[in-house]
Amino acid sequence: MKTCPKCGANVEGLRFCGNCGYPLTNSEESNRTVQGSDTHSDGSNSPSNSTASGVHAAHGADNNAQADASKSPKAHQYNQSDHTTPSIYPAQSVLTGRTDRPGQPGKPNYQNQTTAPNQNNHSGKDPFYKQTWFLVLMLFLFPPLSLICAVKYKRPTDKFGRTIIVVLDIILTITMISSFIGLAGSSKGSHNSTQQSTTSEQSASQSDNSQSKESAKEEKAPDPTLTSISATYKGSTAAGTKIDSKASGIVVKGTYSDGSSKTVYDWSVSNPASLEAEQTQNFVITSGSVSCPLSITCTTLTPADFKASCESVDYASLARNASSYKDKPIAVTGKVMQVISGSSSTGTAYLVEITPDGYGYYSDPVYVQISSAQSQQTILEKDIVDVYGTGAGMFSYTTALNVSKSVPAITASYIDIE
Repeated sequence: MKTCPKCGANVEGLRFCGNCGYPLTNSEESNRTVQGSDTHSDGSNSPSNSTASGVHAAHGADNNAQADASKSPKAHQYNQSDHTTPSIYPAQSVLTGRTDRPGQPGKPNYQNQTTAPNQNNHSGKDPFYKQTWFLVLMLFLFPPLSLICAVKYKRPTDKFGRTIIVVLDIILTITMISSFIGLAGSSKGSHNSTQQSTTSEQSASQSDNSQSKESAKEEKAPDPTLTSISATYKGSTAAGTKIDSKASGIVVKGTYSDGSSKTVYDWSVSNPASLEAEQTQNFVITSGSVSCPLSITCTTLTPADFKASCESVDYASLARNASSYKDKPIAVTGKVMQVISGSSSTGTAYLVEITPDGYGYYSDPVYVQISSAQSQQTILEKDIVDVYGTGAGMFSYTTALNVSKSVPAITASYIDIE
């Protein structure tokens, strides 16, 4: 490859440097130029006078022609014809890059100033966007631009380096796009959360306004005061039931100064006590500064009245109609055949034979159960007893011979030993 000795540009096949205009000569061209010059001085029209030597010869001929111009018009005409000779202008274009054409003096001709298509492709004169430093800078500032420049202009020229930059550009471009999408989503979510927050604040503001209005109403209208109470009792009326502030079945209603009425729960019994058989007892219910009376009548009969109300039954009637006598007061007389011990909660149970056979013998047992609170005497086997209670249906038990047997049952209120 032939290069310019001045700037180092590629000048293969050129007569002058297309980059800096430096004239290019070699020994072969010089000889050819000199020969052409001599021929021209003899009146030859050879076109080989385009080198630097030919140019100098042409200038010498011009000078001689001008010196003889004043002496001979014919010589003057000859010199002018020499100036129109085509061999002069290519020589001038070697030095100045221009040719004074006939009829167009001083007009430059740049036909010889052609540049090779691939000349200086990788020199330092490339535009900045083709420089490697620009691609690397854009790699970190704006990866898509770096990717476009690297692919379009094939920079850097090293394929391995270009591959590395393209891969990094693709990764960073995808990352940047993902970041933009994430920022857009977060911005939308932030906008929604801001709207929700605004809505919540508006709701809270409205709630505060309503609360403030209610508070204002409450300040204007004082709370109603309790003016009176009334109490009713719906609990057990059996003897021994305790009536106090914890008793269930007491319902208290209150009347207020604004005319409203509702249930009152903060009440107490001023004179707690237990219910007594066939007695009506008066209690005082108090709530705040008001109180009211409460009368409860015990429905339990006295022992004498209860015994008098019991119906005497025999074994056959009780066994045949056990369901008919259930919860009805009945009375039987018999002999204790067996004592079945129980607990304090269940009391004591007995098997009592109630059908006399004569001569002190009894048969036909019934199952009798009495609570510990009502059992006031210790009852033994073979005792003759009078049982007062209510019918309890049928009761099944297993005998000593491992035989299952069902007998009528009585819940006793009183057992008297004869």
